[in-house]
Amino acid sequence: MEKRFFKRGEFKPWSMVMVALIAATTIAIVGMLSAPPSLQYALSKVSSSGYVVLASGEYTTIINNQANMLLDMGDVRGRAYPWNASTTLTITSNATPNVFGADTLLIPKNTFNFGDSPNMIKASTLIEGASDTDIYIIELDQSSDGIHFTPIGSVRFTGATTYETTFAAARAVNNDVYGIYGKIKCATTGPQTLNVAFTVYRFLETSVIVPSSGGANFPFN
Repeated sequence: MEKRFFKRGEFKPWSMVMVALIAATTIAIVGMLSAPPSLQYALSKVSSSGYVVLASGEYTTIINNQANMLLDMGDVRGRAYPWNASTTLTITSNATPNVFGADTLLIPKNTFNFGDSPNMIKASTLIEGASDTDIYIIELDQSSDGIHFTPIGSVRFTGATTYETTFAAARAVNNDVYGIYGKIKCATTGPQTLNVAFTVYRFLETSVIVPSSGGANFPFN
């Protein structure tokens, strides 16, 4: 016996549950999410007519399984970085407006060790000061060798010498493999500088895989 419990585009109780679960992008599933019966298994069972088709009883087990979930960042202690209060991390822009300066190493790989592997971290960035009032874009990158870089987050803001702001726009990084680098560009003739610091959290990697974006207007994976 098969059950069809929601159709794409319909607003029904089952679809509300599924949407709520999919929207929880930072979840750590207790158990094997990829093994049936699971949410990921259910999403693989979409028929050509748009229904999720499951054997009798599977849908109940799936919903019950999803109740065993923990938020990744629900109760994780942040740690200031650099821990030495006299240490300053400075990023310099290019002298040409709207051109990024070179990537600057901010958090070296193997900085954090939680006693197991992988040592995944998520960094919230604090802008502690700027050399001048200007419009800045800061991009954080990950790199294993300081030569090849992959963007993990960016933000635009208006800064001044007394300006401070915090943002958490970066993806998690495996610090066993990658260091975190930063680069900036500004609206006016540079070079300008930013002083930055971080609050670093341990990140519990999830079993839910978010597909890479492939759009021409949003090329970051």
